[in-house]
Amino acid sequence: MKKLGVLSLGLMSLVLLTGCGNKDEVKEEVNIASWDVVTISYTSTVHDGSNDVIEKNREKIITLGQEEIFNIFDNDLLGKKENDTFKKTLKGEVLYKNRFSDGNIQQIPLQIFKDTNTEVITGQKLDLGEIKGFVKEITDDYVVIDSNPTYLDKDVVFDIVITDIQKKKIEESK
Repeated sequence: MKKLGVLSLGLMSLVLLTGCGNKDEVKEEVNIASWDVVTISYTSTVHDGSNDVIEKNREKIITLGQEEIFNIFDNDLLGKKENDTFKKTLKGEVLYKNRFSDGNIQQIPLQIFKDTNTEVITGQKLDLGEIKGFVKEITDDYVVIDSNPTYLDKDVVFDIVITDIQKKKIEESK
């Protein structure tokens, strides 16, 4: 009888010890729905054969259903879970339509470049502090610099990873 009591005590101790202590919190898998706040990590590249990287490992927080540039991903995100990945290709004109302007094309007097012994050639990328862009044209009097987005006429591919999902309460979304 004494052995049975010790064995019972040992088994009860084992049950208690395995039921206690720090357990890793198991995160419930949830599907993304409207008004959820979703964090994505993405890399965008030009889809023109060059595969130039535009942005690498950028993070963006998106509230599905809000009017913002990244709402173009809302339908792609719906129903997905954390750690899901996907690709999306968009036209540059869709991405950059609000950033294109004839005002982004400027004429800088050629003499400024001559005075500073700065050589300029068509297609060259220039960073003149406040003015950044590509040399579009060189005349006898001016250097024409285009500061519009470079990839306006290209397809841009986004490689996206969903890194976090925060569910919105119904009353918060109204």
